[in-house]
Amino acid sequence: MLPDTPFLDEAPDFGSFYANDYLMYRKNRQDLDYAEGHPSHNWDHYRRVLQAFRTETDINAIRYLGAMLHYVEDSCPISHICLPGTYQGKWHGPLESLIHTNGYSIAGYQPRLLGEDEEGMLRGIFARLNVVGVSARERWARIKPLVDAGGDKNRLMDRLDPIILEQAYDTSRLTADVLFTLFTWADKHKGNDGGQLTGTVTASHIPLLDGLGAKVYLVDAATRVATDYETLTEPLPDALSGELWKGRFAFRNLPDGVYLVCANRTASRPVVSDPVVVKRGAAVDIALSLKESEPAGNLVENPDGGFEIYLSGSPDRWRDRSLVAWGGRTNRYWRSSFVRMQTGTVYRCGASLKDPHTKVQFCLFDKPWEMKGLYPLTLSEGQRSGETKVLPTAGCYKMVVEVLADKPLTNVIEKVWVVPEKQLRKMRGE
Repeated sequence: MLPDTPFLDEAPDFGSFYANDYLMYRKNRQDLDYAEGHPSHNWDHYRRVLQAFRTETDINAIRYLGAMLHYVEDSCPISHICLPGTYQGKWHGPLESLIHTNGYSIAGYQPRLLGEDEEGMLRGIFARLNVVGVSARERWARIKPLVDAGGDKNRLMDRLDPIILEQAYDTSRLTADVLFTLFTWADKHKGNDGGQLTGTVTASHIPLLDGLGAKVYLVDAATRVATDYETLTEPLPDALSGELWKGRFAFRNLPDGVYLVCANRTASRPVVSDPVVVKRGAAVDIALSLKESEPAGNLVENPDGGFEIYLSGSPDRWRDRSLVAWGGRTNRYWRSSFVRMQTGTVYRCGASLKDPHTKVQFCLFDKPWEMKGLYPLTLSEGQRSGETKVLPTAGCYKMVVEVLADKPLTNVIEKVWVVPEKQLRKMRGE
């Protein structure tokens, strides 16, 4: 299951993808770095999982499914369904966590098929979520008097744990049903009844994060509007050892059409192909080469804000307001997607501005939503470019770039960058 935010210092195996790779797509670009569980709003995401099973590789479909399972499981805890606001601060965590997990198992449970076709399956999933919601409210009615009575919290949790366990079992059984239903559906869509498009992507190496793939989008060549079809590359065996990084992508079951193939990868500049004709029963293979970013090794995604694959004026991997109002800030600003950091590596963080009045700052985090340090970029009057050094301390694993402006991002910055210092030294021949 795709987690809230991977702790890279504890789980380096998450280095092969960003959460955004599976949370953001044409019909759903409001999510950034975090899969929130609001099932009534996520029909499009469930459909996106089915599309991945139908048109992409198995591994990409499983990754999209991981993001979907976060939606499913995040929609089931008592804390998320019916816990009143006055109880959230103290009881949100305890009411979605088990104390005694020994022996927890749903072994022997026979998963249920929640639907036969796409529409019936989706209705079945949401119907089961509603049943779990009803049970959560009944359990909160049993928990509330115990919580209100107060007393020693450890003893209280021992009394609450069996009730929370009931909700956990409902969640696990629902998850099993969802997996069984989706895998049954996917097994019926293994073939290729449409066009097939495959390709190789080459790009510069990413310092310290070279396991990341490239994202590939299909754009309607006539309208220049992004389609619903996108996927991620899988690295070739020599991807990390050669002069350039190399990966492969594959689509199947595509509708007939003329497409532009766009590829993007961290530390490289996006590229768009010439028109590619896709026809049912035919296979097309192409090659895309991405040029190195400037400066080399820049870990900020879409660092100049110019990559707008989904919507004009809406730069990919940026938001024009924060997901969480850090520090209660009320003015509007642009916030980048998370940049992954490694403890003990010095990073040069900088910006080149179009508007000299624009403020840029770099925010370092040591927990999913808690800021560890704030590093404003200080420029002299009239100066439009500069940088500052940041050394992440133990446990710090991500950074965001904030551009304090209420104008379009491309109107106020030339680009921003976060580059490991040793990459800059290599580039300069030092």
